[in-house]
Amino acid sequence: MGKDFTPWLLVIGAFVILLFNDVFPTLYAFYLSLHVYNLVTNPQPSFTYLNNYVNLLRYDLDINASFIRGFTFSILTTIISLFLGLAVAFFMAKDFKGKSIFRIIMCLPLAMPPITVGSMWKLMCNPNIGIIPYLLKFLGITYDISFNSLHAFITVLIMDLWHWTPLVGLVLLASLASIPKQIIESAEVDGASWPQKLRYIYFPLMALDILFVAMIRFMDSLKIFDEIWMLTGGGPGTSTRLVSIALYSMVLKRWDMGYGAAVSMVFTYVIIFVSWILYKILQVRRA
Repeated sequence: MGKDFTPWLLVIGAFVILLFNDVFPTLYAFYLSLHVYNLVTNPQPSFTYLNNYVNLLRYDLDINASFIRGFTFSILTTIISLFLGLAVAFFMAKDFKGKSIFRIIMCLPLAMPPITVGSMWKLMCNPNIGIIPYLLKFLGITYDISFNSLHAFITVLIMDLWHWTPLVGLVLLASLASIPKQIIESAEVDGASWPQKLRYIYFPLMALDILFVAMIRFMDSLKIFDEIWMLTGGGPGTSTRLVSIALYSMVLKRWDMGYGAAVSMVFTYVIIFVSWILYKILQVRRA
């Protein structure tokens, strides 16, 4: 009889952790999202039905703009990191002098905590002492992320690419290494050019891994907070104010727990929905 319960006993620890880390907080967040609850102006929660969600979808232009800004950022960083990661993977697949050193240097950003990355880039972008404004002066560019919205957004994008492109490169390198060499050699014997090998061999055989890493990068970039908060704080203005930054300001500065919970729930399920679409694409491709 005891053997029948053995599988359940093996997973009960993970189930309890999942319950307290995910299920209970999600249910409590949904409960708060149905209330007007501000720790400063309205410390006693009052039930408001779905008004928080209605206000979010109809009237809150700031949050909606943050959603659009966040999706734009995620799409750009995912697409660019895929192209750069592919280039890095093909480069590392070749034999050259100093290959091991290059791999170590390339992986260094992955070892850095996000808060450290944001602090480092903040120093590099400082208009008075930063190396980036100093170098751009020689090109006649006055670079200042504290005043120029375009400079700030591009810098945040480049910082994220610098931090996470090595991960994309390593995953795609593993995918590249799994392709049998006989296929490549046969194509070369038949006179296939590099674009033809890319189109008919590499991309079809690496498609699942490319889609997988795209899904991971897209989900991760939507949740970015630490680096942007350290570098720009969401400014100048609202140019780098993504949803995570807007939520921080709403909940931990204005203490608006009810409305913040509603925004969090919508943001969470938007990420889940997008991830589900990408997962379905993966399933179709695998079939």
